[in-house]
Amino acid sequence: MELQLLLPRWQALELEAAARERGMTTGQMLRRVIRNLLADEPIAAKS
Repeated sequence: MELQLLLPRWQALELEAAARERGMTTGQMLRRVIRNLLADEPIAAKS
């Protein structure tokens, strides 16, 4: 995945550095962030 399509370069670099500090890949970090975000959000009821 090209992070440059989703984030400005400085944010992609910060994300990579944060992942590396935690012993993770950028992909692992993104999956964890998304999983945690979605776990906190209630599932919207379909009408």
